Amino acid sequence: MNDDTAILGAPKGEKLRRWPLLILLVLALLLYLLTLDNGFLPRELEGGDLITHQYAQVQARPSNAPGYPLYTMGGWLWFHGLRGLLRLAGDSSPNPIPLLSSYSTLWAFVALWLFYLILYRLSQGRWWLAWLISAFYAVTYFFWYYATTTEQYS
Repeated sequence: MNDDTAILGAPKGEKLRRWPLLILLVLALLLYLLTLDNGFLPRELEGGDLITHQYAQVQARPSNAPGYPLYTMGGWLWFHGLRGLLRLAGDSSPNPIPLLSSYSTLWAFVALWLFYLILYRLSQGRWWLAWLISAFYAVTYFFWYYATTTEQYS
């Protein structure tokens, strides 16, 4: 970003323009956390990316042929860090699935923030247009799904 742009994407002096982005991010984060994956469906235990990525992040090993090493190692740090914090807070056996899934939520949150900033720039400061498109994208099936499950796509 250049000097005329603040961290949230609004030009200096336009602090009111930051509120739409903050509202979008808070609403998306609430939606994703409320619908975060917290258990397996029986068909998911047969294999596939979800369980493969979960095992890989817990055990710090490659998940599949491409391996996704940055996603896996970051997920390992995220999982063990959150689990350690929850154990310190008194939860001796936290459910690992939402912990692992929330790592995808983190990256979906960052992606949505960047998407809004790009749209804000492309629309020449029309925050309402950037907000509408970003809000629509945030609730599309695939973005929402990958924001709430253990996948590397967000």
